[in-house]
Amino acid sequence: MKNIMTIDLEEWFHFNTSDVEISKDVYSKVRVVDATKVILDLFEQYKVKATFFCLEYVASKYPDLIKLISEKGHEIASHGINHKLVYEQTPEEFEQEIKKSVDILEQITGKKVLGFRAPSWSITKKSLWALQVLQDLGLKYDASVFPIKTFLFGIPDAPRKPYYPEYNGKKLEILEIPCQLWKFLAKDYLFREDFILEFYLIFLLNGEFVIQIIKVDKFYFTFIRKR
Repeated sequence: MKNIMTIDLEEWFHFNTSDVEISKDVYSKVRVVDATKVILDLFEQYKVKATFFCLEYVASKYPDLIKLISEKGHEIASHGINHKLVYEQTPEEFEQEIKKSVDILEQITGKKVLGFRAPSWSITKKSLWALQVLQDLGLKYDASVFPIKTFLFGIPDAPRKPYYPEYNGKKLEILEIPCQLWKFLAKDYLFREDFILEFYLIFLLNGEFVIQIIKVDKFYFTFIRKR
């Protein structure tokens, strides 16, 4: 079975829940650079190519990291600016955010940005207008729809395979590539390859990195960090 490998390139504190408070001093703790280089080495070792959905926040602070990812043959796509949920923005705000994100990524890599993934998969039924905005800006695909319902995201009746979505009664030209689900006992569950990758990294690196798991409501967030 063939799969598409993707990475959301963001700092460890870029998550969307009000239940976890973060003190101001933690924003100075940089982890994305070292962690990404470890992943790049693994991808090179196993001849894996991936799409990196990059926050403008990361790209502006670490342009050399974005350039390194691109030079190693991976695709650079947009993940927005600072991980703000799409449905908490107006169409005008979202358009300006994507323009800024895409412009910076293209300036760094010299390559056309073709795709987008919304922070926390926040293109839902109440923000389908975002797909029209992405198409109007020239993007070719989106990977923001999760065909399951959670407290934060999801369109449970969305197709499970790539499709061309409709908006305002019109089929769009932008391709939607929905996130993967795992079916168990006739029920759909979120399938996150990063759980597997993170545990594998811990084992491979002989304890140089540790895994941190934070529970929020019924969900678990995993982070990888150096000792």
